[in-house]
Parts: sequence; C-alpha cells; structure tokens
Amino acid sequence: MATTERVDLVSVSEAAKLLGTTRGQVHYHRLYGRLPSVLVPRQSGRDMYLIPRSSVEALRRERAARIGHEETASR
Repeated sequence: MATTERVDLVSVSEAAKLLGTTRGQVHYHRLYGRLPSVLVPRQSGRDMYLIPRSSVEALRRERAARIGHEETASR
C-alpha cells in the first residue's frame, strides 16, 4: 500500500515573511538550491513557486545560528 505524505507549503511571500527578508532573497535561495520549491502552473499564466515550510524554518534556524542569535536558533 502506498502512503502519501502531506507537506506544508508556503508561498514565496510567506517564506519571505517567515525569514524576515525579501521575496528576491527567497528566490535567490531557491535558485541556488538552499530552498527547494515546487512550481505550480496557473491558468492565469503566472506560475507560482511553493516552498516546504520545514525548509524555510531550517534556513531560518541556520541563519540565526550563523549570526549568533542562539535564542532564535533554539526555537
């Protein structure tokens, strides 16, 4: 029997808000492989990238630890 795993996905805008950065920075991390993403084609022609929330949180913790904010990194 096959199992289906549900993944909590967020938009680029939501990821930027969670990271406290810009949409451009999120796309940078996406393009350079730091944030995996899923391309969702839309009928409007404006495709949308969705990013796993767990990946956004992992990047947030990594960035916080790197700049020395242990309190934020331990969340």
